[in-house]
Amino acid sequence: MPNKPTLQPRVLLIEDNADRIALFRQWLSGTPYIPVEVTSGGQAMGMLKYGAEGVAGICLDHDLNSQPRTLSDEWVSGSDVVNLICRKVPKTVPILVHSMNTVKAPDMVKRLSGAGFSVMRIRMVILNQANFSDWLADVSISWEDRSEN
Repeated sequence: MPNKPTLQPRVLLIEDNADRIALFRQWLSGTPYIPVEVTSGGQAMGMLKYGAEGVAGICLDHDLNSQPRTLSDEWVSGSDVVNLICRKVPKTVPILVHSMNTVKAPDMVKRLSGAGFSVMRIRMVILNQANFSDWLADVSISWEDRSEN
């Protein structure tokens, strides 16, 4: 019986700031993770509607309206995306909330943690390669555990 092909793990970057996306890309360079970039809330929701196969980790911003793709994108935030994450993403996928929003980001963390996700909150202003690598180590452990099952 042929072996089932294995997916290369992906890190879903839900971020609308091009500079931040470039930084995440740089930090993921040389790792086994493929960055998958979505730059609006609507785009994230469209992708997640079909599930999260191959997604090993999620980097999540809250304010996602600087690159709207549709009129409704101007109103879709990370809080809206959290609802779909809770329904469509396996609870074993670690999530990094890097939003600078001091009110909404803690609420997203609370909701995701309450739903059973492993969530790390590091505001983008203090996120660096070292603490991103620490989070990525958790992603690796989770991905290996899922791959074995």
